[in-house]
Amino acid sequence: MKGATIKRKAGARVFTSNEQAELVGHELLSLEEKMGALSPELVVRHAYQNPGSDLHSHFEWNDTTAARQWRIEQAKMLLRSIVIVREEDPRGTEIRLFVSIDRIGEEPRKYVNLNRAMADDEMRAMVLGRVGHELQAIRRKHIDLHELAGVWESIDQLEPVV
Repeated sequence: MKGATIKRKAGARVFTSNEQAELVGHELLSLEEKMGALSPELVVRHAYQNPGSDLHSHFEWNDTTAARQWRIEQAKMLLRSIVIVREEDPRGTEIRLFVSIDRIGEEPRKYVNLNRAMADDEMRAMVLGRVGHELQAIRRKHIDLHELAGVWESIDQLEPVV
């Protein structure tokens, strides 16, 4: 890409170095150029069919291990997909029942119900820290949308909690 440097996203654990991210980025750009667009399925198929490619090593090819990892992802989706609606809320706002109480990057991720997390000072700080991290990630992703400048200013005024 002219006038730009390809590197790993801050905090991303997919790559061990910017050099690795740059190699994969160029391979993906080449594939996109050839195919017109990318899809996750296309990327996996390309990586599978090209064992010597920079992409290949970023996938788990052992089906037993991959199946276990997928089930863990399914469990995370389940935990993130259950909501409550408070009876006193006339709008019927849905709130996640379980929230993550780990520190950013800590594995395995742990979840507790929202009421329990908010009643404990340490867990509350973890939840608010994660929210702050997510808000900053959204900002980084959409920083060029000038229509949201007021939102970014509000995020800047939030006090760090962790």
